[in-house]
Amino acid sequence: MASTDEDQDICCFSCFGGGEDEGSPSAAVDAGAVQTVSEAPISTPPVTTSSMQEAVVNQDVNLSIAAPSLSDIQKAVEEKLDLPDVDVLLEEAEKKVEEFSGEQVAEDLQEVAETIQDIAEDQEQNNEDEKQEKEEQREEREYKPEEVPQTGPHWIKKEGYDVQSALNSFAAKHGAEAANIVKELYERHRMADPTSHPTEPYYEIFAESWKPYEVSRDLQGESSVKRLSEILKGSGQLFEDPTFPSNAFALYADPSYAGMNTGDAFLAGVEGIEWKRPNEIGDPSLKPKVWSGGIDPDDVAQGRLGNCYYLAAISACSIGSSDILLHDLCIEDGMDQGMFGVKFFLNGKWVTVLIDDRFPCVRRGSLWYPIFCGFKDHSGQEVNTKELWPLVFEKAWAKLHLSYEATAGGLTADTTNYLTGGTVQSISLDEPDKAWSIAFAALYPDESGKDNSCFLSCSVRSDAPGNPQSMGLVDGHAYSVLKMAEVAAGRFVQIRNPWGEFEWNGRYSDKSELWTPELKSQLDHEDEEDGSFWMCWEDFVAWYSEIDICDPVTLSKMSNASKCHVVGFASHWIAGKTAGGPPKCRTFAFNPRVSLRVQEDCEAIFSLYLPDSRPLFRPNQTASHKNLCTLSIIELSSQQTGPDARQVLTCSLRHGSGRFLVEAGKEYHLVASCWTNGVQSPFWITVSAPGAQLSPVPTDPVLAEEAELMADKGFTAFCCIDCRADLSSYYMGDDGPRCPNCHEIANPPTCCFACGQRVQGQYYPDVDNQGPCCLDCYQKLPSKICFSCQRPVGNKYIPDYEGQGACCIDCYQALNPPKVCKQCHFEISGSYFDTPEGPLCPGCCGSP
Repeated sequence: MASTDEDQDICCFSCFGGGEDEGSPSAAVDAGAVQTVSEAPISTPPVTTSSMQEAVVNQDVNLSIAAPSLSDIQKAVEEKLDLPDVDVLLEEAEKKVEEFSGEQVAEDLQEVAETIQDIAEDQEQNNEDEKQEKEEQREEREYKPEEVPQTGPHWIKKEGYDVQSALNSFAAKHGAEAANIVKELYERHRMADPTSHPTEPYYEIFAESWKPYEVSRDLQGESSVKRLSEILKGSGQLFEDPTFPSNAFALYADPSYAGMNTGDAFLAGVEGIEWKRPNEIGDPSLKPKVWSGGIDPDDVAQGRLGNCYYLAAISACSIGSSDILLHDLCIEDGMDQGMFGVKFFLNGKWVTVLIDDRFPCVRRGSLWYPIFCGFKDHSGQEVNTKELWPLVFEKAWAKLHLSYEATAGGLTADTTNYLTGGTVQSISLDEPDKAWSIAFAALYPDESGKDNSCFLSCSVRSDAPGNPQSMGLVDGHAYSVLKMAEVAAGRFVQIRNPWGEFEWNGRYSDKSELWTPELKSQLDHEDEEDGSFWMCWEDFVAWYSEIDICDPVTLSKMSNASKCHVVGFASHWIAGKTAGGPPKCRTFAFNPRVSLRVQEDCEAIFSLYLPDSRPLFRPNQTASHKNLCTLSIIELSSQQTGPDARQVLTCSLRHGSGRFLVEAGKEYHLVASCWTNGVQSPFWITVSAPGAQLSPVPTDPVLAEEAELMADKGFTAFCCIDCRADLSSYYMGDDGPRCPNCHEIANPPTCCFACGQRVQGQYYPDVDNQGPCCLDCYQKLPSKICFSCQRPVGNKYIPDYEGQGACCIDCYQALNPPKVCKQCHFEISGSYFDTPEGPLCPGCCGSP
């Protein structure tokens, strides 16, 4: 039967990608997916293979004996073509047989055969085109295995689990489309490996837009999660993440350490871990809900994981009456299928991390409870519910970093950038009044106590005035700043411990006698063991060192549409080619650079991102991947060179941001550089400015000498370029940093030739060709006598005038009177022409 347009999407299981034998159970075809194909219209030509055509053409028909009957012709054609739909052609052949005989019939039959052959050739071509189209459609639906990129950043890979094999099994179980969605989401949030590098440079320009107060982040990822939820909805099976399995691979940075109970081993002493879904955790009579009674910092309670910085960040992001941020970050459409999506801002792009709802738990009595972040009951929640969102965010954070263990340690300010895409700045508390003004303005933009737009965090000083624990504080611990208030009694700040307990016990603590009814009313104070507490500003600045502020809305002020928009540039420092080093380095010009133009004069916001190295963490390994990098800007019209490039920001962590005034109509070059040449790493630059446009700038060819300077020297982290020691203090030279000892060796001190001591401040660089001389020794030297006037020469003199000895300035001028042009008789200053008749000034040289 001829194919029709309606059956283009019909495909057997093996074509779809299964490849099983016809008799195997998995080769069965879903009957509901098969369409009914109507009979082909009479005008549709029959399908004829090439071998059939040849048989028809070469058939020897002997008409000299007797003309064949219609039934014989029909039988012969059907035997050769194996098709019944040739009635029209055979009826025409029957008329020919009745009308003619002998040679005429043979000629007509030959004409019929040729006609059938032409039709068959056309149909074969159509079949080939149709087959190719079906093959393309099948390839689109078929699960695609991972391809190794030839360029671009290399991704961190974790040993101990075959993600590719797990995806293949998932595809066989749930179909190729579902597997491709999981694979695509997984690949979009993979972390770049700072220890593995491509051999060729690459440059990527990208852009990202979102609205801070609307559901607008990574709509592509959100759509993918919703589509996967629809696919799984009809199967009756809950989602099991093939890229982050519920076993030791997800718990441990190195799964081979699972179960160790010695020393500081992760989860030492924790036994009987099982992965449970929400309805199996805690009281089974309570209904699991993503959000219960709104979003509140008291929803968060830290478990057995050192991720206080992260929980402090999500606690800070839960402050205020508007919950749009966390609601947008969490995709809950697949909750009934056991899946969630959480969005993060990774190196200038919004990505979605897909997880299932299985959480590691241990039994307490007859019930199971999470070993990490768990449920936190408080008065603001709905009754008979258990709230899931802190568990979901924590697991997504763990998957992003390849394990729960890898997330033990970090910075709250950096995490708020992951959660908001906002700019981050740290405010020192060494100037209390200035810090109060900046922090208060950030927390309350209109200074009226309105809902906040910025997220603030803080940590205890390393040089605290006493033992922090004795005061209810934790050294090195991250806290969220919830409120600030200035009343008659003074300035106050409310902060929260992500543990949900262990609070400040000093002045104005919950049990303090300093609380008056009036002050309690003004600050809305409640005496609860919830991890939140008030401190007076004086105590706060004494025990805390700085406030980190993440502003998620500043970028939207660059747009009239209140939209955050950034343009980005991704590239790589590659040894021998683009690892040019700092601005004063000889090879600075070979660093990757990008051209910037803007449409309006403004203070543009720049960010520089480096790889997050936490996924590389392994127990008992102390390898550091810290780098010190700078982002420089060069205005082309000013003809700036490397050393004269203006520095926009310095970044010693994963992320740094800065501002710089740029003008419309001018072109700027942005150059990211590392602390010395030869250091390799991927990096990302983002710019937010009205009408900002980026385009890569080609670099000059690298010569052999320059390639050698940029060769890989084996540096893996910021260190002294000579002895490779870690640096707490250093001197930055043209070619990179040096520790104090190596700096002194590379730059020997200048010593006075007379006293031998190191000169400080001003000195005479060379006295009587004997070397530098300090001011004290110079004054003690015997005074020089002018050979001409026989008087002391003073501080300024000619050391040796024409071999006759020292000469004072007065005698030198007398011995060298000013030249006078012989023609114009003006005194000559500068160069002149010496002629036999006398000197000539440049102006008179060409005159007759």
